[in-house]
Amino acid sequence: MIRSICLNPVIDRVYFINQFKAGQLYRDNRPAICTGGKGINVAKVLAQLGEACTVYGFIGGSSGERVKTEIILLGIQQKFIEIGGDTRTTINIIDHDQDIETEILEVGPTADDGAIQNLIGQLNRDIVSGDIVICSGAIIPGADLSIYQTISKICEAKQAFCFLDTFGETFQHSLPGHYYFAKPNWREFIEYTGMVFEEFDEDAIVKSAGKLIDHGLENLMISMGKNGAILINQTAMLRARLPVVSNQSSIGSGDASVAGFAVGIHRGWDIEESFCLSMACGISNAMHREVGFVDLQEVNELKSRIELTSRAVQK
Repeated sequence: MIRSICLNPVIDRVYFINQFKAGQLYRDNRPAICTGGKGINVAKVLAQLGEACTVYGFIGGSSGERVKTEIILLGIQQKFIEIGGDTRTTINIIDHDQDIETEILEVGPTADDGAIQNLIGQLNRDIVSGDIVICSGAIIPGADLSIYQTISKICEAKQAFCFLDTFGETFQHSLPGHYYFAKPNWREFIEYTGMVFEEFDEDAIVKSAGKLIDHGLENLMISMGKNGAILINQTAMLRARLPVVSNQSSIGSGDASVAGFAVGIHRGWDIEESFCLSMACGISNAMHREVGFVDLQEVNELKSRIELTSRAVQK
């Protein structure tokens, strides 16, 4: 079973406005509205790829009921815990002319200690050997910054695979831990390692990545948008270069990539093939306006077009 953690779900409202400028009036816009949050986006892609998944997190109010209803309609199992307050909303403005995406993020409701302990207890009961548990996105107010580290310890005790895809202080407080996979983007990678690269230097990147791997990350994927991604572990560095496609929206592409990698590992594929599936899912999501959406036929075709190179890593 793949289990996706989405502590702080969201209702995404995505507007497509070319030549967007602050302070202007924009009439007659019809946003694309969908349930989101990184862990939910992951679960959506897992379902589209034919994998069973259970989503865990907190919901509240009428927005929370919408999240729950949509997840059920998508055929995804859910074990949400209801709390006070209303599930948050996020506004995204996509400007294709200027190639700019603007996000306005709400904080969301607060989960008390009792709700947090209910979630941890549920995971402790549910996780079994061989599961993949994906810790994605922002934590909810009220949760300790090290909550993903707590979940990683449960996974380690249960012999399950723990994935980490978060950012900022939450990422830093998640380490040290035992994570089979983690996915910072390039900007986050530089922030976490304190390295400054004047040019794309593979040796320096490997050396810098070692600082994170030593803190318990088995496979570190560094996403670089249109420039593809790098995957580094203790024995190899893989570089994925992507085909040129028509990009509609990058929102959710990183989540789709995480889902693709999880599916590959869950099916017993090797790292290389799982990496290619990961990239194909990210590209397919970017080719569509809907967040957390991939086209299976498209994914299979894109997967064969990923250019993958590798080199050994010196220990």
